[in-house]
Amino acid sequence: MEVEEDANQAYLAKMEIQANQAFEKHELKSSGDGRWTLAAKHDDGDWTSTGITEIVVGLNGSVIIHGDYDPVIFTSYDHKASALQLVQWVARSRGIGYLTSKAVRGMSAPADKDITKTFDHDVAIWEMRGHIQTALADIDTDDSEELQRIEPEIEAWREAISAVQSDHEPWECVRGRLYDDLEESGMSDVGEFVWDIGLVPSSRIFYGQAACRKLLQLLENKE
Repeated sequence: MEVEEDANQAYLAKMEIQANQAFEKHELKSSGDGRWTLAAKHDDGDWTSTGITEIVVGLNGSVIIHGDYDPVIFTSYDHKASALQLVQWVARSRGIGYLTSKAVRGMSAPADKDITKTFDHDVAIWEMRGHIQTALADIDTDDSEELQRIEPEIEAWREAISAVQSDHEPWECVRGRLYDDLEESGMSDVGEFVWDIGLVPSSRIFYGQAACRKLLQLLENKE
C-alpha cells in the first residue's frame, strides 16, 4: 500500500520556504540599541513599507518581531545574554516546536485561543486518516464482529474528514460533533485524540525566525 505523504512535514517545509522568501530582498534600514529594522526597496531605491519588520530585544530577554506580518514574541531564554545573542538564539533554533513553546510563553492570549497555532485542513485530514489506519491495524480485519465493533468509530472519523473536505462549516463545529460521535462509539479518552487535530505552528513563528536569520545574514555581510 502506498504510504501517504506526511502532511504535517509538508506544511512545515512549505512555511519555512515561504517565510525565507518573504525576506529575500530585505536590507538593514536602521539599527539601535537592541533594535533593528528590516525593509525592502522599490525599484527607484526608496524604502517600501510592504514587509517592513522590526526586531526588538526586550529588557527581560524576550525577542519581539513585529511590523507588516503577524507579531511574535519569543521569551524565557536568558535575560543576561546580549541582544545579538538572543537574536542568534531565535535564528539558529532548529526545532520549530521548541520555538513555538517559547512563543506560547511570550504571547498573551485568551485561554481558549492559542495564537501561536493555526488550523490546517490538509494536516487535519491526514491525521484523521491516520486514526482510521491505526484503528484497523489494531484488529483482525477478517473478523466481522471486530469490524462491526469499531465501525461507529471509523464512521465518525470518515464523516469528520468529509466535513473538512467540503469546508462548509467551521472546524470547531466539526470537532465538537466528532467528539460526541467518538464518545458515543465507545472510544475512551476521546479528548486526547480530538482537540489538537490539524493544529500547526502559525505563520508568525516561521516569519519571526526568518526575520532573525535575515538580520544575522545582513550583519555578517556588513562586517
